[in-house]
Amino acid sequence: RPGTLGGTASFDAPALFGLLGRTPIDGVGGRFELSRNLVASRPDPAAVAGDIRLERAEVSSKDQRYTQSDITRFRLADGALTVESLDWSGPGSSVKGRGSVGLLKGIETDLRLDVDTDLGILGTLLSGRATGRLKGGIELHGETGALQVTSEATLSDGSWLIPGQRILFAGWSGRIRLEDQALSITNMGGTVNGGSIRVDGRLPFEPEAGGGTLTIAARDVLIDVPRGLHSQLSADLVWRLVERRARLQGNVEITANQYTEPVTRILELVNSLSQATPGAGEATLPLWLADTTLDIGFDVTDPIYIDNSVGTVELLPDLRLGG
Repeated sequence: RPGTLGGTASFDAPALFGLLGRTPIDGVGGRFELSRNLVASRPDPAAVAGDIRLERAEVSSKDQRYTQSDITRFRLADGALTVESLDWSGPGSSVKGRGSVGLLKGIETDLRLDVDTDLGILGTLLSGRATGRLKGGIELHGETGALQVTSEATLSDGSWLIPGQRILFAGWSGRIRLEDQALSITNMGGTVNGGSIRVDGRLPFEPEAGGGTLTIAARDVLIDVPRGLHSQLSADLVWRLVERRARLQGNVEITANQYTEPVTRILELVNSLSQATPGAGEATLPLWLADTTLDIGFDVTDPIYIDNSVGTVELLPDLRLGG
């Protein structure tokens, strides 16, 4: 006798994150109502077939609200979950999906999601304020355990203000593509604190992915590092991966100004630098990437004036970063 499973279930966003094995995101909420009508002709996962629907669904983050344009519908059959309808929208944004996901060994996945969104959503998830547009897609192909991910995105006139760090990214545009275990960046650039930055090249995620070269060109970027030392930075850097060894080399030109922080602040800065040790925190980069060899020259074109209650000192550093 065939087995059946029907009915509805309601859950919120934190419960969904838990179901997916993920930590809930602060400030993200939502409600979902799911219905299913499944039948199994025999006690075998491949024999389960039927329909799964999101009758009602919405996701919210601060003042942003995203809902499905129509009922989201899936069809389960022969060990695969097929997307029959997936169309979500929000303020200036849309997400559409098509294809199928293999749920059993030997069943192929062929899934694509298309995203066209205003970057205001970043401001609701992260600190700061973001504007601009991101359009792209992500594809999944292959069997479970051996999925291949391909993704591409085009950024148009993106801006992001980070008040706590006093950093403004403005007018950023370019294209990125993830394929074959590497990230390709094409003509990505914009301004940072009034200066310009442009990035081009290919960054592999694994040394086996083949050689890569990434160029970074910066012009007249205003910085405040350490806090109180107002400087202007220009740089030409090249990162290369050759025979499984990564190397970052180039030159940085710094035009400095007066440093007027109290002497106690200078002593705190020196003390924190002297206590810093390699490996003090856990590396978040792959070991081969974290072991990038550095060969960067620093050219300070104007003297740094340290001017506070203790006295006035004029410095003209000659630095090179290696290791």
